[in-house]
Amino acid sequence: MTSPRLTWYCALFAEAFFALLASSSPSSAHQTTCTRISSQVQAPTLKRIAPFRRGTPSQAMVWPDPSRWSGYALATGPYTSARATWVVPSVSYFDYQSLPPLEASSAWVGIGRGAADGSFNLIQLGTNHVVDNNNDPSLYSAWYELLPAGSQPLDSTTCPVKQGDVITASLQCTASCTPNAQSQQWTLSMTNTTEGWTWSDNFPYASSLASADWIVEAPTGADDKIVPLPNYGLVSFSRAMANGTDVNLSPSNGVIMNDPNGGNSYPCAPLGGNQFVTVYGDSTKCPSLFQGLASVGIFPTSVNPDGSVVVGSNGTTAVRWSTATGAVDTLGILPGYNASVAYGVSTDGSVVVGSACRSYSVATLQCYEPRAFRWTSQTGMQDLGVMPGGTYSAGSGVSADGSIAVGGGFAWGDTAFRWTAQNGMQSLGFLQGDNTSEATAISANRSVIVGDSSASSVPAQAFRWTANSGMLPLGYVSGYDYSSVANAVNADGSVIVGTSEAQSQGDQAFRWVNGQMNGLGFLPGATSGSHALG
Repeated sequence: MTSPRLTWYCALFAEAFFALLASSSPSSAHQTTCTRISSQVQAPTLKRIAPFRRGTPSQAMVWPDPSRWSGYALATGPYTSARATWVVPSVSYFDYQSLPPLEASSAWVGIGRGAADGSFNLIQLGTNHVVDNNNDPSLYSAWYELLPAGSQPLDSTTCPVKQGDVITASLQCTASCTPNAQSQQWTLSMTNTTEGWTWSDNFPYASSLASADWIVEAPTGADDKIVPLPNYGLVSFSRAMANGTDVNLSPSNGVIMNDPNGGNSYPCAPLGGNQFVTVYGDSTKCPSLFQGLASVGIFPTSVNPDGSVVVGSNGTTAVRWSTATGAVDTLGILPGYNASVAYGVSTDGSVVVGSACRSYSVATLQCYEPRAFRWTSQTGMQDLGVMPGGTYSAGSGVSADGSIAVGGGFAWGDTAFRWTAQNGMQSLGFLQGDNTSEATAISANRSVIVGDSSASSVPAQAFRWTANSGMLPLGYVSGYDYSSVANAVNADGSVIVGTSEAQSQGDQAFRWVNGQMNGLGFLPGATSGSHALG
């Protein structure tokens, strides 16, 4: 634990540290403010973070640097462009023996490495994630850097960053794109789709073009010392690209960080060749999916009734596997999105429903900022749109014959929907007093839709919808009455299963029939934590 006296000292130290960093950074006449791309998103007030150094010109540098880098790096250039999407991590203070006043990590994409004359060059852009000994959650920022110059922060007012934000960053050589050409020109771009801003600027820079890098780093402070690494949990990278195409990373391209301050960071095995996570700690912290499914090439989310077709994601793109061919077919990605995942499949396997995503994390099973789609081999991936006034849509399920897709909201105000080719997307409404809802499944006879409805201050409650009755609440399991979610429904809509939650007792699976919800209990030896999914 940190004493109040040390907390006061660290606050003063951090203030002086940031001031020193700011004074050590070169001035820039380049654009640092961002353009809003969504008027619906309000920028939070964040502390302005002075830039860290990612390079130390006074020291001999190695590539890749295992004392402060973790991630993946390719060295078979030349590379004239690179791109990636990642999710800003939540960082927490780790009590190293030295009790540092602050700890920092950075996520970035870059191009560079050593030149023929032995010099080191790197052009990069990314996000900083800083925490002080008070676990201050607001120390996040965006930046770019052209070594040997120090990093330049983007304006924190117009370019805010916070944990959970989806960042897409890219570098593109636009002129004289041969190694070490002094007349090279570059365009750097970054978009934060969560906060609703974008930034882009042009720079002259002579790069060796020798490497493309996707990295989590323990940055260097103004004193040329590596800043201790916080516990960042994991950073999920997706849609890693180089020279305009998806890369095909392998474990041999990984870089393991051994921070001299005592922290470690490990790159988990890539999935689909262009998605991976780095984790704070060692390989034992890697999500099991990244340990066991890379060779399979698919993370399954749904299967048709006879088991002949499985759908899901390969980590970046929605996929469909069938016993008929034994092949994993990729279903594509909607224009303007970076990933996709399938969640439902028709009885014969010919129709697939799911979501396109700004970013998809197999590690956390989250599709960020989704857009519902319906796929067939004839039509390809079809954008189902959003409800009028809505922000996002998520495709969750499909009827047995494939004619009806269901899904729902991802943000407050979004609603559960029912989609048909004839009528498009139709709202199913909310339960009384709620303002968001999601449909998760539809009965085989197409008459009953189930899901959950909630409000910003009201936990979710399972619902059953028919055209005649509208949306009706299903209630809760006795003693587990904090929230409930319906996950599946039988062929005629008479039986519904799902999960009911108690705040202090965990979850219990339920079966609803004839207007009565009954808990299904737990496995022997367990007292909480059961779920019914189908």
